[in-house]
Amino acid sequence: MEDTCSKFEAARKASDINIEKACTICKFTPPTLSERERNPSSWRLGELVSLHASMSDIAKKILIEAVNDIFLS
Repeated sequence: MEDTCSKFEAARKASDINIEKACTICKFTPPTLSERERNPSSWRLGELVSLHASMSDIAKKILIEAVNDIFLS
């Protein structure tokens, strides 16, 4: 699961979305973002939809792969 965790962070960074911006997009605090990236199964669909909409095409592919890793592994 550690690999999946790094994929969420990689997707965020690939879109040049820092922690503060991600928190604004998803409407939560930095500790919550940190928890989501450490424990990917704790993401809520609405948060992922908002984050996905703010990402570049390359980052969206990484994010989708990370989500697939949770549900299809």
